[in-house]
Amino acid sequence: AAAVLAGRPPHDHPDTRELLRLVREATPDPPRKHAPSLPEEFERVCLRCLEKDPARRYADCAGLAADLRRWLDGEPIAARPLGLSGRLVR
Repeated sequence: AAAVLAGRPPHDHPDTRELLRLVREATPDPPRKHAPSLPEEFERVCLRCLEKDPARRYADCAGLAADLRRWLDGEPIAARPLGLSGRLVR
């Protein structure tokens, strides 16, 4: 899905082992870096889906669907940007 939104996959590398390492360890570029017209809140939903830590991702499809519904209805979404302390830990 991220490849469709940003025009490229979250990680790309010709070497399969390195690609798998990137998927496990590297934080992907925000989709808006490659597709600036994407709405910021929609990007946050996408980034939450790509979180490395399962506890930081949506617990299930229903949680993702609920956030997408809120976004479509113009309501606040559950996905929040990472604060300064979270970015420093990363």
